[in-house]
Amino acid sequence: GQGPNVGFQLSVAPANVLAGEAFTVSVALANDSNLPLATTSVALVLPEKVISLDDPAERVVTQSVGSMAVGAVSNVAFHLMATGDPETVKHLTADLTYYTPGSKAQFAENSGLDLPIGQPAVAVTVTAPASVESGQNFPVTIDYVNNTSQPVSGVSVAMVYPAGFTFASASTSLSADGDNSWSLGTVPANASGEFTVTGSLLGSPGAVFPIAANFVMAAGGDTYAIASPTANVSLAASPLALSVSLDGSNSYIASPGDQLKYVISYTNTSNVTFQNAVLTAKLVGRMFNFPSLQTAGAFNSINDTITWNSVSAPQLASIAPGQSGSVNFLVGALPAFPIRLLSDKNYAVTVNAELASPTVPAGAAASSTLYVAGLATKFRGKIVLGETAYHRDPTSGIPNSGPYPPRVNTATQYTIHWFVTNYATDAENVTISAYLQPGTTCTGAVRTPASTTFACDTSTSEVSWQIPAVPATTGITGKPLEAVFQVVNTPAVNQVAQDVTLLGQATLSATDVFTGTSMQSTVAAVTTALPNDTSVATLNRPLSNDLFIR
Repeated sequence: GQGPNVGFQLSVAPANVLAGEAFTVSVALANDSNLPLATTSVALVLPEKVISLDDPAERVVTQSVGSMAVGAVSNVAFHLMATGDPETVKHLTADLTYYTPGSKAQFAENSGLDLPIGQPAVAVTVTAPASVESGQNFPVTIDYVNNTSQPVSGVSVAMVYPAGFTFASASTSLSADGDNSWSLGTVPANASGEFTVTGSLLGSPGAVFPIAANFVMAAGGDTYAIASPTANVSLAASPLALSVSLDGSNSYIASPGDQLKYVISYTNTSNVTFQNAVLTAKLVGRMFNFPSLQTAGAFNSINDTITWNSVSAPQLASIAPGQSGSVNFLVGALPAFPIRLLSDKNYAVTVNAELASPTVPAGAAASSTLYVAGLATKFRGKIVLGETAYHRDPTSGIPNSGPYPPRVNTATQYTIHWFVTNYATDAENVTISAYLQPGTTCTGAVRTPASTTFACDTSTSEVSWQIPAVPATTGITGKPLEAVFQVVNTPAVNQVAQDVTLLGQATLSATDVFTGTSMQSTVAAVTTALPNDTSVATLNRPLSNDLFIR
């Protein structure tokens, strides 16, 4: 409601607020009424990308003023920082609430302030060539300057590389966190600095790749990306095209035991002849069966690199304009995944090819030319469905009744176990299904993991087990997933002296999360022969004149 007259004004210092620099918003209050004020407080509503340094998690920060006598003045200060969006205007809103003595009515007033956010406290720029060749190293220069008259600490620069970028080196003694982040430490007032990151891009000619340098500042126990300047680099047409293929494809999905047929191809697209070229291929990955390697090149088994020169591949002695050529090699994949730990999953192999020549095209500022290409190949996983069946099954917790060997027109119960073992990749949307055969029904006794769903459809006789996800190495580094369900079968007179089929062939289908491909596994039908039930394997059979089913 409308309360006593209270002066209420906001101000900011310093007047020029920089992104990443602390500043203060002051709220001046004056009780210009003829009544004292009680329980007075000011709540400041913070816009996006502005935080309170006193309580960074809060979006509304409140300070109590308490009582104000007639004519009293008061001032409260909020310590803030803009954590991004330089060169923008933010709007602050302050809400004043108070009471008058003897009244339960709360009075409220509000005021606002437009807050221009200037340049970052530490300005960072990123500069890179507008156009580079695929596979050629190029520099990315990061410049930074402290725009304030005070030292700034807790600052780092985190590079954001596009897919296809390979880091080579960085020319800086700054403290590094990997290949993409450097701490600037404390940047003195008005000081500046520079460092260079060198790397290469792989991609198609004409493709544009953004390379960003995030200016990150620590404040209030958290870190904030204050600004993210970006340089765009496009790929020029290379004077020499180099590519790696596997079985004629760049998207081949491998399996254990495959024979991997690699071809490295090149084409001179320039108007110069490349002399004395040397082509190398580095093989990376645990699934390569290196003793099976077949190649005309020289293999170094210390660094797993094949090298071809003009002796092993005479066409490399001179590559004329427009000329194409290739080398190849054959290597087997290991017949099984080398799983030892829970983390042994998502197997892949990579071939990184390089073609080097002392010939330098006109205008190139290099002493030699180097072209690179690579091919990464994923291995599809393997998931296996296992199955056993029992009449006497004390460990399952589901007791079975009825005669065994089974008798005509007499019900006998059996427990069927399904096991899921998954090897090297995570699987999802796993479904196992089979159909009950005539004379067999489910009893409803089931034991399955809590996260899975088991169903027995009486209208279709389909038995199904749905599993949302099966992690890699399930059943290898631990126990397989297991479902146990009970069925009952009553044999008919026309089934005498036969092994009655209880459940038809079971089929598992799933999706390989790593490769996106489908996975399948099957097991044979379940019969009353029960080869896994050793407790009934030696039972004496009934007399031949007795109707029975063994």
